[in-house]
Amino acid sequence: MKNRQPQTMKQLKKSRSDDLYQKKVRWTIGNVIIVCGIMIALIAGWNGFILPKHEAAAEVISLIESAEQEKLIVDEGYEIYLCVSPSYVDGALTVNLVNSETNDVDIRLVIRDGEGKERASSGLLYPGEMLRKINITGLNDKAIQLEVMAYEQNTHYSAGVIRVKTEWKAVLED
Repeated sequence: MKNRQPQTMKQLKKSRSDDLYQKKVRWTIGNVIIVCGIMIALIAGWNGFILPKHEAAAEVISLIESAEQEKLIVDEGYEIYLCVSPSYVDGALTVNLVNSETNDVDIRLVIRDGEGKERASSGLLYPGEMLRKINITGLNDKAIQLEVMAYEQNTHYSAGVIRVKTEWKAVLED
C-alpha cells in the first residue's frame, strides 16, 4: 500500500448561488425593517380620533328664539340653543340645535337612551347652522340624554360636552 495522504476538500469561498442567497437575505431584512418603520410611524401618528363629517341636514338660519329652545351658555366661552323637551314623530326627534354665529367651535349632537347606549348622532354643525330634526328609530323609552360635543375649529380638540337628561314628548297628529 502506498502511503496516501487524505485529500482535503476545498470550500468554495464565493459561489454564485451563495451570492444570490445573501442578496435575497439582505433584501428581505431591509424590507422588513422598512415595513416596521412605516407601521411605527403610522401608529405613533394616529391619535385615535376620527373627525365626524359635516351634517348634511344642517341649515343656515337667522336665529329666532322660541319657547321650545333654551339658550345654554358654556363656561368655555360659547353658547348653543337646544330644545330641551324634544318631540318624537315618525322616527325623527325634533331638537332644534343651533350653533350660535358668535361661536368659535363646531358642535355635534349624540342621543343616548335611558341606559346610556348611543342611539343616534349628528355630523358637525358649524357656527350659524341649525339642526332641526335627527332620525332615530325604535325609541321606546321616553328618558333620553342629549349630549352636545364641541370641537375647536382648527385643531378639533374637545371644547367641552353639555349633557341634558330629558324626556321626549309624542306629538299627536290631527
